[in-house]
Amino acid sequence: MELSFHDLKQNFQRFENEKLIRIATEKVDGLRPEAVQALQEVIKERGLSESILKGLQLQRQGIDEKTLLTHVELVRVLPCPDCGTKASKLNGTVCGTVVSFIIMTNYGKRLKIACPTCLDKACDSATGKSAAFGWWGFPWGIIRTIQCLTFNSRMKKQNHSVGPNETLLAFVHSKIGVLEAHRNDKPRLLEIIKDIN
Repeated sequence: MELSFHDLKQNFQRFENEKLIRIATEKVDGLRPEAVQALQEVIKERGLSESILKGLQLQRQGIDEKTLLTHVELVRVLPCPDCGTKASKLNGTVCGTVVSFIIMTNYGKRLKIACPTCLDKACDSATGKSAAFGWWGFPWGIIRTIQCLTFNSRMKKQNHSVGPNETLLAFVHSKIGVLEAHRNDKPRLLEIIKDIN
């Protein structure tokens, strides 16, 4: 049985502001229209920032290329979250790391947004760790390490692209609601790109 509008609104009223903001800026896709309306009403009643509602609407209406590129540029002009430089525009990469121990092999990937120099350092670090510790598992250590080294090499080639690369475009697309909600808060935007899970 689906909850009524009144029940949905009461449910949202129990949430703390932080949770409401997270739902409105990152999790709207899974909500039915009545839930979105109830969420909007609770946000307005609490007097939360209008930009949160803009982030919510942006996710609901779909993202055209112009809107996406506008938000990409918001990220690209931030100082590098690692070294603080503003000399280069930010981009994105994914670094793979393999660590093995006899019969166990762990292959993980991590998204990173930073300046091209720091992206290269992250790729080199992941490659070095994998080259040192990836081979030692049987049978997957050798296979995964070769895959990882190839993957990191391919990703590193995109770090210095003049325009935004596919990794950064995908990140911004997935976070457009929260980026819109905090578009005028540079410290919060830096936190968003630094604390990528």
